[in-house]
Amino acid sequence: MDTETVVEAFKYSPAIVALLLVIYMMYKLIIRKDEIIAKFVESDQGDIERQSKMVTLLEILVQRGSDFRGSDTRVSREGVRDGDSR
Repeated sequence: MDTETVVEAFKYSPAIVALLLVIYMMYKLIIRKDEIIAKFVESDQGDIERQSKMVTLLEILVQRGSDFRGSDTRVSREGVRDGDSR
């Protein structure tokens, strides 16, 4: 097939170009499937680690909050200490 013939076919049939592009993209996805899956697993692992760190931090903060509830130096909503009689 001559190069001019190929160019003429694509010139008058943009759907062929789009179809070939889709076929090429699907081919690349199939070939690189393992690499793409590995990237997803790696990003999911990073998300899991971040979430576990946030949960740990939240547990520490909740524990510290419950430790301070027993003291009378706690500040109420009005900004007055619970132990003060103002």
